[in-house]
Amino acid sequence: MSKITIFNLAASAFVVCNVSCADAASIVRDDNGNVVVEAYGEKMKFIGGQAEHIVLSFMASKCDQKPRQYLRDVIDNKDIIECVTSDERATTASHTQIRSPDVFAIIPVSADKLNTIYASAVRGLPTANVTDAVIASAMTPSLSVMIHPANKWPHCIVSSDSISDILNYQRRDVATNPKGLQFSLASSHRDGKLAQPLCISCNPLSAYSTLPGSRWLCAITEVSSDGGASVSFRWLTPDFPKPSRDWSVFDSFARSVASKLFSDRNIDDFQ
Repeated sequence: MSKITIFNLAASAFVVCNVSCADAASIVRDDNGNVVVEAYGEKMKFIGGQAEHIVLSFMASKCDQKPRQYLRDVIDNKDIIECVTSDERATTASHTQIRSPDVFAIIPVSADKLNTIYASAVRGLPTANVTDAVIASAMTPSLSVMIHPANKWPHCIVSSDSISDILNYQRRDVATNPKGLQFSLASSHRDGKLAQPLCISCNPLSAYSTLPGSRWLCAITEVSSDGGASVSFRWLTPDFPKPSRDWSVFDSFARSVASKLFSDRNIDDFQ
């Protein structure tokens, strides 16, 4: 009997079975030292040695006592594992209301001097080469992973009242405060055989976003086909955001991370 099986049996002893034991959330180590987090029917696998760098939150559960809790603090804590395993709000997938993600994780992205970015916490070490030197500086991006009720997370919606640019991105204003932007790219212009368009949201970090040097936060969100999971790639830009060829690299990188993190899903499931 493997270590992961023994751990699951021990965790199951904590379950209050007013919900199906098959639906129980779990946080375990496998025989290779990887950390496997399972909840709402989703399974995420992280490289064990990188657990100290991953923020993990069961947002729908009473088990989340800290606003920012690292996976290293959870994996060997019996009290937290017992709580997550027995808490119905952290185990059932039968939600009917749209709300914030039920599980949320932040995975750091590193960059080397050659402007290669990589997610070291994800098995298979997804990497990408970018041209913008800013990425290797303080603007190094991060990945946000979300699990939420299936079918409740909208796919990219492209507006017709947009302005097109030389890279075929459509741009439109978004009514946020301060005002943000959405860039979209038709599926035919994305790398790979994809059915969904790409949407990139950018929001200014201050009300003075039109001034030179004002920083913006941009994000690409890859969503699973059933809407039950998503991976967002986020990066800062030191000026008004403009489409670049790196955006297609970010798109492919985020999909690669998603396919390796959620290994039970089809490789093209996230778009």
